[in-house]
Amino acid sequence: VNLVGLLRVMTDKHYAMFFDSLKTVELDKDTNNLESQLKTFVLDLLETVQTLVAQPPYPSHWVVLYHMQNSTLLRVFINLSKSLFTSFMNERQFIPQIWDIFFDVCVSFATQPCLQLE
Repeated sequence: VNLVGLLRVMTDKHYAMFFDSLKTVELDKDTNNLESQLKTFVLDLLETVQTLVAQPPYPSHWVVLYHMQNSTLLRVFINLSKSLFTSFMNERQFIPQIWDIFFDVCVSFATQPCLQLE
């Protein structure tokens, strides 16, 4: 819930600056593979969003909080997709796992019960 509040106050400029700051690449000590901080963050963020969508933290009758959460998550998806496109859409750094998880989370978001008409 606090994460949603933090993401809500971030502007598009904040998202761009934050994602740009994560574009450094480090050597993973366990596997000796190059690991991008952005990749790690994106995977963690998508896992967290998936959990928020699958297991809502609010009772079903708290419509205003669902609206606030979903409008915030939609803005996160828009800004995240821009960063994913610039960072992971070229031949050298295309990572299917990230795109697969991203689209799975987007589908889960779009099909969540609180967004469905009765």
